[in-house]
Amino acid sequence: MGRPRRGAFDEETTLRVLAAARQRFATHGFGATRLEDVAADAGIKRPSLLYHFGTKQRLYEDVVRRACRQLASVIRPLIAEPCEALQVGVDRVVDALLAFQTRESALLTVLLRELVGDQVGSDVLQEEFVPLLDELEGWLGATDEWRLGAQPYPIRAALMYVIAGQLLRGAIGPLGHLTFGERNNARPIARSLFAHGATQS
Repeated sequence: MGRPRRGAFDEETTLRVLAAARQRFATHGFGATRLEDVAADAGIKRPSLLYHFGTKQRLYEDVVRRACRQLASVIRPLIAEPCEALQVGVDRVVDALLAFQTRESALLTVLLRELVGDQVGSDVLQEEFVPLLDELEGWLGATDEWRLGAQPYPIRAALMYVIAGQLLRGAIGPLGHLTFGERNNARPIARSLFAHGATQS
């Protein structure tokens, strides 16, 4: 049997494969995900998937990279937008995270798995996720409102507490209501953290 033609693997097929892979990696993790299952979910054959993505590692890295970029595409416009007060900007970012969590729970699960378990795509996180943290830290650190607090703490640590909490809540599905509580308190928690001052890490 001849190899599949590269041109036959169009953008629609690529998106189907990435969506199937995202769901499989979110549900089973990197190690337990089988390429034949991803291919079947996407309606193609395993050899075709391998011809275009190369390896499971590369497919996984593509999924992690797209997850980071989708998250960044939500956050970056908000921190570029002027706002009258830090609290307003923080509310916008947290609300966007909450909406993203609802819309893209599988992506959040992949990111969470990568941060705490799989760590197969750590180079991708360094290239895509860490710069987003740098930008958020710079945005928050650029305001004098941080100086109002009596107990300063590192901005980056506060950011990760808020982001990691939302990743976890989104990733564990219905259990989130039982462990975090029925109401999502990310906004008041972020307000509390970011209204009392921090120091640039």
